Amino acid sequence: MNRRIAIGAALGAVTMTAIARVSTRAKVVSDIGALARTSACSADPRPRLMRASSSSQRLVFAGTRLFKEGFLDDLGAAYQRATGREIEILGGGCDDGLEAVRTRQASIGGLCCPLAGSPAAGMRFITVAHDLKVVVAHPKIAVDNLSWKQLTELLTGGIHNWRDIGGRDQPVALVLHDHCPDYHEPARRMVLGDRRDWSRDALYVKTDQKHLDTVARFESAVGINSWILAEPYVRSGRLKVIAVDAVLPTIDNAARKRYRLVGPMNMIFEPANESLAEPFFAFLFSASGQSIIRRRLVPIRQGLPRAARGVRA
Repeated sequence: MNRRIAIGAALGAVTMTAIARVSTRAKVVSDIGALARTSACSADPRPRLMRASSSSQRLVFAGTRLFKEGFLDDLGAAYQRATGREIEILGGGCDDGLEAVRTRQASIGGLCCPLAGSPAAGMRFITVAHDLKVVVAHPKIAVDNLSWKQLTELLTGGIHNWRDIGGRDQPVALVLHDHCPDYHEPARRMVLGDRRDWSRDALYVKTDQKHLDTVARFESAVGINSWILAEPYVRSGRLKVIAVDAVLPTIDNAARKRYRLVGPMNMIFEPANESLAEPFFAFLFSASGQSIIRRRLVPIRQGLPRAARGVRA
């Protein structure tokens, strides 16, 4: 049976499993139901907005789940304990964060893609960290490292069989979640530049969750996803990480610029929200805030950057 037909037929049996963890800390309020139904970046052209609290003194965050799962639950609880200020954390995707800030349903929005050239261009923003993008594969794949050239060829369809790069004789099953079509999605842009010609043989799925489940299901599968979302799969042995140019995706390697596959974690806000946003940014860039971010993300620097006073994309 044709490989793509076989995988496509089996895909119907793959079910979406929510991995969002319910936070019970402090007063942080999280819309877990909405979060579990969305991917890191919204794939729905009609953003799912979540109604925020009407309190004018409560900072509200909406946007991609990478923030929430990566550090914001822990940082939000620590912020409240340290300052006594309330914060409400909502789920959604990049489009949700953008729309929520524009309609003043949120004080701060989260986007995991660059702003320039995107629907969020021109808004005030701060890059608060970088996210590790990792090449994940089924554990039975007998390849542990890819050169940058091999990775590019793999993603564009130039490599069709694992034996061509030192693996067993089996066809490559490339699984992609081609999210953020209106944004310069980091992994796509870093590997392909301004081109969008992923391999024609790739299997596309609609969410990050299905992406990881599908790669874990098929013995010849490979793809790229965020370490924040892939980590539980790797820790449990359902997926393996493939090094790029003999460098593993670690916080230290990325901070030293040895590992190249990273993406910006941007927070957007409007001038009307600065009185709520500035104390939060001050805590985020404090030693306490940075220690929380460093657990799973690549930190920017310590000390409140000038960008907190409003830099436009």
